[in-house]
Amino acid sequence: MAVDDAGNVYIADTGNNRIRKISTGGTITTIAGDGARAYSNDGYAATSASLAAPSGVAVDQAGTIYVADSQNHRIRALTLGVISVTVASSPAGLPVTVDGTTYTAPQTFSWATGSTHTIAAYGQTVGGTKHVFASWSDSGAASHTVAPNSGTTYTATYSTHYYLTTSSNQSAMGSIAPASGWYTSGSLVAVSAIPVAGNAFTGFGGALSGTTNPQNVSMTAPRTVSASFALLTTTVTTLPAGLAMVVDGVNYFSPQVFQWTAGSNHTISVAPTLSVAAGTRHLFQNWSDAGAATHGVTGPAVPTTFTASYQTQHQLTTGVSPAGAGTVTAPGWYAAGDTAVITGTANAGYAFANYSGFPGGPSAATPLNLVMNAPANVVANFTALAPVLTASLATKSWDAGTQIESVTIKLQNTGLGNALNAQITSVVATVFQGSGVLGAPSPASQVVGTVAPGTSVNAAAITFSTPSTVVRIKLVVNYTSAGGVPASTSLIFFK
Repeated sequence: MAVDDAGNVYIADTGNNRIRKISTGGTITTIAGDGARAYSNDGYAATSASLAAPSGVAVDQAGTIYVADSQNHRIRALTLGVISVTVASSPAGLPVTVDGTTYTAPQTFSWATGSTHTIAAYGQTVGGTKHVFASWSDSGAASHTVAPNSGTTYTATYSTHYYLTTSSNQSAMGSIAPASGWYTSGSLVAVSAIPVAGNAFTGFGGALSGTTNPQNVSMTAPRTVSASFALLTTTVTTLPAGLAMVVDGVNYFSPQVFQWTAGSNHTISVAPTLSVAAGTRHLFQNWSDAGAATHGVTGPAVPTTFTASYQTQHQLTTGVSPAGAGTVTAPGWYAAGDTAVITGTANAGYAFANYSGFPGGPSAATPLNLVMNAPANVVANFTALAPVLTASLATKSWDAGTQIESVTIKLQNTGLGNALNAQITSVVATVFQGSGVLGAPSPASQVVGTVAPGTSVNAAAITFSTPSTVVRIKLVVNYTSAGGVPASTSLIFFK
């Protein structure tokens, strides 16, 4: 038996043909001999050499071990060389302890072959990440002694855990499950929000979002999940706001907020049409839940808004000036912001002038494109076109017995406007050829009426005495009409 400077004990195990080492920690290892009683393998690894009943052992200060190989009749030297040993972790970068000193793995050491060392792994927690020791690659305990005879790597394997932090923004309104805790990396954790009666879950925050409940959070890192809660409220409103509505038989102006029990029954109602002011109204379009103007609803389990949408409309009224001068299209109700296309059409005898009575008017453009941002009264204005009257002889006859000449005068309108109230104002008869005196024409004046453009109207017969000595007669006819210019025509004809 021998003891080296480090305190390791060396024993010649004669019966087993081996040399044993007892480390300072009490671990026994074989450093020479393959167990066979023979002689072999000088110059090779000591544990592959054969010894024959070794009976003594000694060690010098350099660490060389001398063995009395009795039955081989030899003294054999055992040199313990230096080997490279790596202590690592999986995942890398975690702390390991070697011979009482803590290192960040991996760490490589130069050890004497067969020397005894202690390696240990205890895990690590940093913030929301925790590494828990699982095993050593040599299957040793968390802390154990090793005495390698050749270069090797000892790897401490850790399992990674992440911390899930859960919280409720209003603990009196609801809770979140599970409670905060550690979970294995990669695991899926189902997170649920549990509202207290009368309250509603409004959404997750942090690593989760939205209102889907429950949801899974993937623990690939430290996670934080919060659940938000609010009073279970139902809002009933209109668009635009401030309009009248009826909820459960009670009149309100929107919006109104109610605290309904989930599943309770209620009725919401609005009028199909609401008059706002002269020429402006709101026309019901739809409820946000697609219900009729009056319909039943069930108290929702989450905060909900029921909105009745109205279309604001403005009235367009139209007129014509002067009355009867033409027509104008497009009166009626228009959605606010829509464009009304207004067209004025002149009647015969009139021409379109312009539109008036609206903001930005008058305008001579036609048709008129009017954006209906307010009620409007548009007047289409027309101007009367001037008539042009001419007079001509329609018929004539002379009665020799009575010596009476009878003539009919025709008034013709060759202008563009109506000849309103056309009339013959006077008729003067004179002898153009022959001799004698003519009687006064009767009637000397008469109303013919309206003569439309391109038409003619015969006046009533005019008579006067004509002696037989008259050959030709000259009639001077004076006439006029409303809106026209007085005119005179001379008619010369044989009696």
